[in-house]
Amino acid sequence: MDGLGGLRRVTLNDNPDIGDAGAVQLADALRDDLWIKAVDLQNCGVSNVGALAWLGILSETKNDISTDCSITIAEGGNRSLMVLDLRRNGLIGRLSFVTC
Repeated sequence: MDGLGGLRRVTLNDNPDIGDAGAVQLADALRDDLWIKAVDLQNCGVSNVGALAWLGILSETKNDISTDCSITIAEGGNRSLMVLDLRRNGLIGRLSFVTC
Protein backbone atom coordinates (compact mmCIF):
# COMPACT_ATOMS: atom_id res chain seq x y z
CA MET A 1 0.00 0.00 0.00
CA ASP A 2 2.95 2.37 0.37
CA GLY A 3 3.19 2.68 -3.41
CA LEU A 4 -0.38 3.95 -3.75
CA GLY A 5 -0.98 7.66 -3.92
CA GLY A 6 -4.08 9.66 -3.24
CA LEU A 7 -6.85 10.79 -5.56
CA ARG A 8 -5.63 12.53 -8.71
CA ARG A 9 -8.96 13.84 -10.03
CA VAL A 10 -12.32 14.68 -8.47
CA THR A 11 -15.18 15.05 -10.98
CA LEU A 12 -18.50 16.29 -9.63
CA ASN A 13 -19.94 17.87 -12.80
CA ASP A 14 -23.70 18.50 -13.14
CA ASN A 15 -24.49 18.52 -9.43
CA PRO A 16 -26.06 21.98 -8.97
CA ASP A 17 -26.93 21.30 -5.33
CA ILE A 18 -23.23 21.38 -4.40
CA GLY A 19 -23.34 25.17 -4.53
CA ASP A 20 -20.97 27.48 -2.75
CA ALA A 21 -21.18 25.62 0.55
CA GLY A 22 -19.95 22.39 -1.03
CA ALA A 23 -17.33 24.15 -3.15
CA VAL A 24 -15.92 25.92 -0.09
CA GLN A 25 -15.83 22.67 1.93
CA LEU A 26 -14.13 20.80 -0.91
CA ALA A 27 -11.58 23.58 -1.40
CA ASP A 28 -10.79 23.53 2.31
CA ALA A 29 -10.48 19.73 2.36
CA LEU A 30 -8.06 19.78 -0.58
CA ARG A 31 -6.05 22.79 0.61
CA ASP A 32 -2.95 20.75 1.52
CA ASP A 33 -3.55 17.68 -0.64
CA LEU A 34 -0.32 16.64 -2.36
CA TRP A 35 -1.88 14.27 -4.90
CA ILE A 36 -4.85 16.05 -6.43
CA LYS A 37 -4.23 17.28 -9.98
CA ALA A 38 -7.73 18.18 -11.23
CA VAL A 39 -11.11 19.21 -9.80
CA ASP A 40 -14.13 19.39 -12.09
CA LEU A 41 -17.09 21.41 -10.82
CA GLN A 42 -18.95 22.24 -14.04
CA ASN A 43 -22.61 23.19 -13.54
CA CYS A 44 -22.46 22.83 -9.76
CA GLY A 45 -24.25 26.01 -8.70
CA VAL A 46 -21.01 27.78 -7.76
CA SER A 47 -20.91 31.58 -7.59
CA ASN A 48 -18.10 34.06 -6.94
CA VAL A 49 -18.08 32.93 -3.30
CA GLY A 50 -17.07 29.38 -4.21
CA ALA A 51 -14.69 30.54 -6.94
CA LEU A 52 -12.91 32.87 -4.52
CA ALA A 53 -12.53 30.01 -2.04
CA TRP A 54 -10.61 28.10 -4.71
CA LEU A 55 -8.54 31.17 -5.52
CA GLY A 56 -7.73 31.36 -1.83
CA ILE A 57 -6.31 27.85 -1.64
CA LEU A 58 -4.35 28.27 -4.85
CA SER A 59 -2.73 31.52 -3.82
CA GLU A 60 -3.10 31.48 -0.02
CA THR A 61 -3.90 35.18 -0.13
CA LYS A 62 -7.03 34.69 1.95
CA ASN A 63 -8.77 36.58 -0.86
CA ASP A 64 -6.90 39.76 0.05
CA ILE A 65 -6.20 41.85 -3.00
CA SER A 66 -3.94 44.83 -2.41
CA THR A 67 -4.86 48.38 -3.34
CA ASP A 68 -2.86 48.11 -6.56
CA CYS A 69 -4.98 45.05 -7.51
CA SER A 70 -2.09 42.63 -7.39
CA ILE A 71 -2.48 39.13 -6.04
CA THR A 72 0.72 37.85 -4.50
CA ILE A 73 1.34 34.13 -4.66
CA ALA A 74 2.57 33.18 -1.23
CA GLU A 75 4.85 30.32 -0.27
CA GLY A 76 1.80 28.29 0.75
CA GLY A 77 -1.11 27.18 -1.35
CA ASN A 78 -1.89 23.99 -3.20
CA ARG A 79 0.90 23.53 -5.75
CA SER A 80 -0.22 20.14 -7.11
CA LEU A 81 -3.62 21.22 -8.51
CA MET A 82 -3.27 21.86 -12.25
CA VAL A 83 -6.90 21.91 -13.46
CA LEU A 84 -9.84 23.64 -11.79
CA ASP A 85 -12.87 23.49 -14.09
CA LEU A 86 -15.65 25.88 -13.05
CA ARG A 87 -17.29 26.23 -16.46
CA ARG A 88 -21.08 26.33 -16.85
CA ASN A 89 -21.59 27.94 -13.45
CA GLY A 90 -23.74 30.87 -14.51
CA LEU A 91 -23.49 32.51 -11.10
CA ILE A 92 -19.77 33.24 -11.47
CA GLY A 93 -19.14 36.75 -12.67
CA ARG A 94 -16.03 37.95 -14.41
CA LEU A 95 -13.42 39.32 -12.05
CA SER A 96 -11.56 41.93 -14.05
CA PHE A 97 -8.35 43.59 -12.99
CA VAL A 98 -7.90 45.38 -16.30
CA THR A 99 -8.67 48.78 -14.79
CA CYS A 100 -6.12 48.38 -12.03
